[in-house]
Amino acid sequence: MKKLSSVYAEALYKTANAVGAEPAVKEFAGFLEERGHTELLPDILNKFQGICESKRENMPLKLTFPFEQTPELVERMCVSLVSYGLIPQERLGEVTVDVELDKSLVGGFVAEANGKILDASIKRLLYKNA
Repeated sequence: MKKLSSVYAEALYKTANAVGAEPAVKEFAGFLEERGHTELLPDILNKFQGICESKRENMPLKLTFPFEQTPELVERMCVSLVSYGLIPQERLGEVTVDVELDKSLVGGFVAEANGKILDASIKRLLYKNA
């Protein structure tokens, strides 16, 4: 049988995902207080943090270039994409990069992450100015 604090931590995680963190925490704090279980809070929060970390997936990033790139350049691209809002700063260490080649881009690159696309290719500029 699961420890009560594990059950509470899982319930808090599901509620936070459903209604948002602030309402979930307020409601959960009241729930614990009503049942006299506030002493479990440190253990619950510890287990909650473990659940959050285990559920967090790597963030996929697709970079398309017209020619081969060095790993150093790809790493610098990831860092620079934070300033464009494609990658949140706090998730930078969780990025999984998939590099593809597409010679039709002519130059530049296309980056796709988080449901956003940044097309900085020469191909796009040529079509835009045609």
